[in-house]
Amino acid sequence: MTVFRTLSVAAVLTPLAAAALAQTGTPVDRATVTPIERMNTAVVAHVSENLQGYRDLFEPTMLLKLAIVAQSKVIALTCDGVELDDDRYNTVMNGILGPVLEKGSSSPDGANAINLPFVIAMSAYSQLLGGNLAVAA
Repeated sequence: MTVFRTLSVAAVLTPLAAAALAQTGTPVDRATVTPIERMNTAVVAHVSENLQGYRDLFEPTMLLKLAIVAQSKVIALTCDGVELDDDRYNTVMNGILGPVLEKGSSSPDGANAINLPFVIAMSAYSQLLGGNLAVAA
């Protein structure tokens, strides 16, 4: 793994680790957490809270995967000289959302029905993307 990839993964996972540690019940002194970590934690916590009622529709790691992809997309959108490989991005998103897409069904007349799990998953991704864009701003 290159140094850039290692640092990118660390940069993406550090705020998520802070969010996980904050949920263990151990009080966290807000003064010791940087504003960016607090904002990232708030974004992930908000999306996680919105998904609480839908846990049975998704694999447990879906939120983490979507968060990592959303942060990678934001880094590519906001940092000069960083580009996202569209083929890899599409492959990763298909891997995350493929199982959700399979839960969709067709209506009796053969037309595609609304795939509610997919809509919920894309809503979560959009919230993560928007929240991370706000943090980057």
